[in-house]
Amino acid sequence: MAPSKCNVPAAAKISVADVDSLREESKKKKDEDARKAAADKITELANAASFAEEPYLIDLLEVAINLAGDNKSANVRAAGDAAVAAIQPKLSEFAVRPALKPIFVGFQSQFWQSTMAALRVLDGFIERNRKAVAANLPEIIPELAQVMVHMRDEVKKASTESMAKVATCVGNLDIEPFIPTLIECINNVDEVPECVHKLAATTFVQQVESPTLSIMGPLLQRGLFFQQSTPIKRKAAVIIDNMCKLVEDPMDAAPFLPKLLPLLKRAMDEVADPECRQVCTRAYKTLLQAAGNETGAEEGGEEGKGVYNEETVSEQFIDLLVESSGASKEDVTAFVQGEGVKVYFDYICSLSANALLAKNFDLDTWTKSCATSYLKLFFSEAEAMTKSLVERAEQVYESSKKVFVVEDEEGEDLCKCDFSLAYGALILLNNATLHMKKGKRYGLCGPNGCGKSTLMKAINNGQVENFPPPEELRTVYVEHDIQGDQHTMNVVEFVLSDAIIQSHGTTKEQVSSTLLSFQFTEEMINGPVVALSGGWKMKLALARAILMKADILLLDEPTEGIQPSIILDIERAVQRIIKETGISVLLVEQHLHFVRQSNFYYAMQRGGIVSSGPTSSLSDTVIQEFLTV
Repeated sequence: MAPSKCNVPAAAKISVADVDSLREESKKKKDEDARKAAADKITELANAASFAEEPYLIDLLEVAINLAGDNKSANVRAAGDAAVAAIQPKLSEFAVRPALKPIFVGFQSQFWQSTMAALRVLDGFIERNRKAVAANLPEIIPELAQVMVHMRDEVKKASTESMAKVATCVGNLDIEPFIPTLIECINNVDEVPECVHKLAATTFVQQVESPTLSIMGPLLQRGLFFQQSTPIKRKAAVIIDNMCKLVEDPMDAAPFLPKLLPLLKRAMDEVADPECRQVCTRAYKTLLQAAGNETGAEEGGEEGKGVYNEETVSEQFIDLLVESSGASKEDVTAFVQGEGVKVYFDYICSLSANALLAKNFDLDTWTKSCATSYLKLFFSEAEAMTKSLVERAEQVYESSKKVFVVEDEEGEDLCKCDFSLAYGALILLNNATLHMKKGKRYGLCGPNGCGKSTLMKAINNGQVENFPPPEELRTVYVEHDIQGDQHTMNVVEFVLSDAIIQSHGTTKEQVSSTLLSFQFTEEMINGPVVALSGGWKMKLALARAILMKADILLLDEPTEGIQPSIILDIERAVQRIIKETGISVLLVEQHLHFVRQSNFYYAMQRGGIVSSGPTSSLSDTVIQEFLTV
């Protein structure tokens, strides 16, 4: 007996028995006429089919693809091709996921004509709904990659062309220039090192989703597996680390854990170079965090938070049916798995999983083209149930989105903010995180032009989103900012000319005392600013910052143009300031030794903070990659 508000759908024009019968006829190896008749019948049924027969057409698609590869008769192959062509337009644009099974059967067929037929089906879906295809790339690309190394030239050529079409579904501008090379790497392992090298030096700006990780997957796996090449392994790990920090939805990263974690773990355990092991360990933790394990710990985190699939959607639908009908879960489960209902229920779950993987939460789309149409066949409140499912799924998605955060050591927080930063039309930082604690020193490294100084000035000018306002957190941008009319002032007068210092009621005696603590002599204090060298002018700027009662000092290349003998004095001055005042320091610097004195580092490339962590854990080689030289 059907639960309340449920009923067994009316019989479709195609039945399970029809599908089973045609499948058996297609397997009669010694009866060409039977096989061709089966193909012709499938074409006839497809041409007459409405949406109610669509779930049955998916099963018949597998039969048709197999017939298209018939190894005994050209007539059967032609009839099979015609059947495939008849089925394709009758399938919903959302039917990519349920169609994967017959497509993959064709990919794996021993008969190359079946593989070609399956490729044409995939190409057809790409033309109709690229987003639906993109949602399934974690499954499609590994299977298609295997076809690309097919022994037959026609298949190799067609599958490579299909992969190029698949790549257009990715939608990530950061890797778009590399797509031809990424595809070439599948066919030619010799291309892997150069491609890995280029991508390791690439700034990733856009949010990274599963399609991006999918197209990158074959390269990253080969890079990590690259025998006797530690640099390639390290760079592949760098790419994983950089990309995963731009993953917002754990469900995007989860499918790649079984593929990448074992390779990273192997490198962590077996590679002799400690630097490479360290980078792989960082990538391992970053990938786990991207997939939903907040700590990046190995235990209990490898599964991530799961993905949308037919099983999870089925559970949600059954729960909603129970709530709506008032029947027991056992009764509802028995009903949806019963004769005449199961084929539609399973199809609904597959269509829904595809839409959810594509992050399509548009209720109108679902109502017109997806689950609701089939749900109406056996449930009277289909629209309300579909709405409930979409709302639940969207809530799960929004709650799972995150910004990647690298935690500093224990201590009092000064700021912890997520932000983006643009300079004109140029995106300098996208979805970046800045976390600073009291009394710590942070090094900001990166190539020239990546936006380090712009970020420092934006912080000081209150232009960084979510950064505490000046009344809560005072920042002082320390630079060689002495104007022409100030050069003739004596040093004390110059310091007291600052409006902020004046607002604190600072006296000449206090200024002199502070300057003396910076090893200024009486003669220098009472002499003109113009008489000071570049190194002493920087020490003067540091002393002024102290008198401004700053919480954070922003030092933009404090050793630039300064004699080597003075650099050590400036280092000591900064260390003393931190120790005696508890002030934190954020500095941009190209002097390696100076950078090494920081507690924590942020490495920038244009578009993002690509790496961060305790400076003590890094080798000079890695730091050098991010210096402003």
